[in-house]
Amino acid sequence: MGDENEEFLEDMKDTFSIFDKKGDMKVEDDQIINVLRSLGLNPLTSDVNKIIADSDLKGKRVDFETFYGIYKQMSGQPSVGTYEDMVEGLKTFDREQTGHISGAELRHILSNIGDRMTEKQCDDIISHQEDQTGLVNFEHLIKFVMNA
Repeated sequence: MGDENEEFLEDMKDTFSIFDKKGDMKVEDDQIINVLRSLGLNPLTSDVNKIIADSDLKGKRVDFETFYGIYKQMSGQPSVGTYEDMVEGLKTFDREQTGHISGAELRHILSNIGDRMTEKQCDDIISHQEDQTGLVNFEHLIKFVMNA
């Protein structure tokens, strides 16, 4: 079991070093969230920013040992997406950058990825948001879902 932990720690260091742009085994404070996400966590931006502020790390380069403490703290927390996180996630499907995605594509995403929804659940959410061309304004959709 110790070998597994050492191997995981080495993998963490390798991932951390990818974000080290100066070669001193430190990363910029604004890269901490990206390293956490690369290690399989999905922390809220606000939570990471709070830890950075509370730890007086804002504007500083963070060494691996300090980062590891942040990782341990974040790995024990459940993750819940904010409005901004959801908008950013759906923007990846907005190829034309119009603020809209296809209702059909959204149904596919909701019924096949993550916590899968049934066809009826998808229709209950999307049918009220689709325009005549079958597109959904995802910012309006997120506000609708969050207020439901």
